[in-house]
Amino acid sequence: MAFDVYSGSERLLSSDYSHSSPITALCCTRSAFVSTSADSTNLWSWGNGGKNLLLRCQLDPEGVVRHIACVQLRDQNVLIATESNQENLMLWKIPLLDAEDGSDTGEDVYEACWRGAVASGGSQTNGLCLTEEKIIVISDSGQVAIYKLDFTSRRPVDPTKLVQLGRSATCLVGGLPTGTFLVATDDGSLTEFDEEGRVLELRRQVWKYNESLTNMCYDAEQNVLVYALANGVVSVLGAANVDETGPGNG
Repeated sequence: MAFDVYSGSERLLSSDYSHSSPITALCCTRSAFVSTSADSTNLWSWGNGGKNLLLRCQLDPEGVVRHIACVQLRDQNVLIATESNQENLMLWKIPLLDAEDGSDTGEDVYEACWRGAVASGGSQTNGLCLTEEKIIVISDSGQVAIYKLDFTSRRPVDPTKLVQLGRSATCLVGGLPTGTFLVATDDGSLTEFDEEGRVLELRRQVWKYNESLTNMCYDAEQNVLVYALANGVVSVLGAANVDETGPGNG
């Protein structure tokens, strides 16, 4: 299990850990980042630029973690949502700890606020986003489910909004300056919507229908969307107008 930490094109840190399982999912906040391993039962939280292991958690051994998302709130707590067992969503509230000595603070600090089945409208969840108030889940049926971020309940509440896109949703990104989200569907389209589930814009044929999108991310500093296709092509889009600057410019 290894990872690299970059600032722009500069590699700040390269780490290699004794754990044999590769990293399968990764997300970060201003102070830490979180990863899962290929055995699907371990959740790791790293701080200090990836140098120190802050927290480690053994998840449900029957679970299969495919997506994770996290956000740091004003109270300095990191909130992490993990999707497991297709439609099982687990929400964790994890305190930021001072672990400058690099010590493992143990597993008992993890407590799931709730876990249980959620109706994302499909047989498989394909993406997950977390904000200070909402959880957004997309499925292979093309449905977007929006949930209120609530720690008072021990089980997931019903979604506050369901949006049907009509095509299989393959990727989801958030963090746009306007507070909106972008969902990619398998017909080569991008749909922009807000936290209330209102569809703001549909952009068709951003990439060819027969090209499979594998990943995308948003760069807030440059205000661009970067997406990668299965054929190895990386393209950069202006997030405001989605004007393609050309394949291979990633």
